[in-house]
Amino acid sequence: RGIARRQAKPEEAEGWLTEAQEETRRMITQAVTNMLEEPVQEFALAVENIEKLMHSGTARAGSIDIIRRAYDKLMGFRFMLPTELVQRVSKLSSEFNNITPTIINAQESTAKNMVKMLRNVSNELNTESTSFASLGQFARRLKPTQ
Repeated sequence: RGIARRQAKPEEAEGWLTEAQEETRRMITQAVTNMLEEPVQEFALAVENIEKLMHSGTARAGSIDIIRRAYDKLMGFRFMLPTELVQRVSKLSSEFNNITPTIINAQESTAKNMVKMLRNVSNELNTESTSFASLGQFARRLKPTQ
């Protein structure tokens, strides 16, 4: 009356287990990649925007707020970023406190330096090596401590 069940041979079970582990790894990798992708893209767009505004001389207080919010969101995911990159990104926070729309619009050296640092961090965030390092950082955080 029921479904006939047969016991899997050991080699079949091992194959299924290996396949399930590989699929799980792939799904976790994709989930982690997707999780970090949005704040990285938002930061990149904010950097691009502040660069354009600096060159056109049309920055406003809200323009600086956009980059601050993108920075804050990115730092919310710092547990996934390589430590040395987090340290460099953290240094940007003090730069925001010294920047005003007037300084940006005048293209003063302070603004140019800040935008250059933002662009460098944004470029680094978008590299494949940072993606791999982020996956490794995330995986290390998942391992239980002993």
